[in-house]
Amino acid sequence: MDDLISIKKEAGLYSLGKNNSPFSFDSGLEFPNKAVTDDCIELIRSGNEDFIFIKTQKGFLSARPNKDLEYRSKPSLWEEFRILSKEEAEKIIFLSSKQILFEDKLLSFSENKTNIEYLYFDNVKIKIDDLFEDMNCPLKSDIIFFDDYVPCVAKIVNPAILYILYGSGDILDQFKISIESLSMFGEYKGTIFIATDINKKFIKDVCKKHNLHNVSVIESRGFDRLDYVGSRIPLLSSDIFSRFQPIIYVDCDIIFNKPLKDNIPLFMKEEKISAQIEKNHYITNNASNGSTLYSQHPFPLFSKGEGFNAGIIMIPSWEKLNYVFKAAYRMLISYTIKFGRDSIPFYDQSILNYVFYKLDVFDGTSITNSVSVPKIDNIHDQEKGFVHFWSHGRSRSTFMREYVAYLHKKHGNGFSDQKDKTLGAFEIEHQKS
Repeated sequence: MDDLISIKKEAGLYSLGKNNSPFSFDSGLEFPNKAVTDDCIELIRSGNEDFIFIKTQKGFLSARPNKDLEYRSKPSLWEEFRILSKEEAEKIIFLSSKQILFEDKLLSFSENKTNIEYLYFDNVKIKIDDLFEDMNCPLKSDIIFFDDYVPCVAKIVNPAILYILYGSGDILDQFKISIESLSMFGEYKGTIFIATDINKKFIKDVCKKHNLHNVSVIESRGFDRLDYVGSRIPLLSSDIFSRFQPIIYVDCDIIFNKPLKDNIPLFMKEEKISAQIEKNHYITNNASNGSTLYSQHPFPLFSKGEGFNAGIIMIPSWEKLNYVFKAAYRMLISYTIKFGRDSIPFYDQSILNYVFYKLDVFDGTSITNSVSVPKIDNIHDQEKGFVHFWSHGRSRSTFMREYVAYLHKKHGNGFSDQKDKTLGAFEIEHQKS
C-alpha cells in the first residue's frame, strides 16, 4: 500500500499524492514528491460514471499491462481509469497476488487480461463490482461472484507454513534441511511463520539462503516440555493466521519431496482438519493419542477414533476452524493447572486428538495420503508430498540430509551441502527396514 497513488483536491484543483505528499509521474522540476506540486490533473468522466480519463499537461495518462506509464494525445481503452477507495484498492491488490481454487482447479491471476471491469484468473473472470457487494465485505476466505445470474464460489488460496523451533543441535539441523526441501522440492515461496528462541537474524538468513524471503519470525521462549510442544496450539488459535488458507503446521523433521501446489487443491477441498493417522492407534486405548483424557471423559465417536500424529497438521480454513484451537488451548491450560504440567501423556498431541474428535472436526485422509514414514513406507518410490522422520529417533538429521541428497541426485538438481557424502548410510538403513 506504500506505493498507492491517491487523487486529492486542493486549491480547487486535482493533484496526485503518495504517502501524504504531492506526487508527479513526470515532474517539470528536478525532484518529484515536492511540497508544492507543479503537475495538476484534470479528471474527465468517460461513458461510465465510475470510469475517468486523467489528463495532465503532457496528455492523457495511459497504462498498458506490463508497460511503463505513458501519455497519449487522445484517450482510448488503455487511458480509462477507475477510482477506488483505499479499502477497495487493498482488496484488489490482495487478490491480485493470490491464486483461487474454482471447480477444483488452481487458477492464477492474469495481469494481461484484467481490466477495470473484471479480474481474470486464467480464463475465469470475476466482476470487480461483485467484490464490493455486502456478501464479500469484509473479504472472507471464499469469494462469491456471478456468471450472468448464476452465483459462483471460489476459495482464496493463501497458504502459510508454521514451524516451532526451540534449541540448537540436531533439531536446528533438522530445521535447516526441512527449509531447504521446502524451497527446492516443495517449490514454495509463500508465507512462513517460525516460532523460535533462536536469534531472529540467524533464522532469516537460513531462509534467505534458500530464497525464502516471506518469513515472519515469532520470538518465543520455552522452559519445559509442555512449552516446547504446546506452543503451536495458542499460535494456531491467534489471529495472525486470519487471512491464510490452508495453514500447514510441520515439525522440523519433515522433508517436502514434491511441489506443495500439487496437494493444495486436495487440502482446500477439505472441510475438516487433517493429520497423519497412526495405524492401529486409537483415541480409546493409546496414551499418545488421548486415551488418558478419553477414559476420564468419554463421548460417542462417529468413526473408529483412529489416533493421529500431530507432526503435520493441515487446517483448510482458519476462518472456519480457529475456534477448535481456542477450545484446545483452554483445555490445555485448565487441565494442566488442575493436574500439573506433566499430567498428560504426549502433552498437546493428546489434547488435539481429544478435542478434534470431541468437536467432530477431524478427517485424516488428505494428510495421511500425502505423508510417507521411513522404516514403514518405501520413500524411494513414493513422493507424496511429505516425509516424516519421526521413526529415526535422535539421529534424524543424518538421514534427512542423506534423503535430500538422494532427491537432488534423482531430480538432477545436484547435491545438497553434504556433497562429499554418499547415500550409503541412508540406503543401508532403508534396506534394514
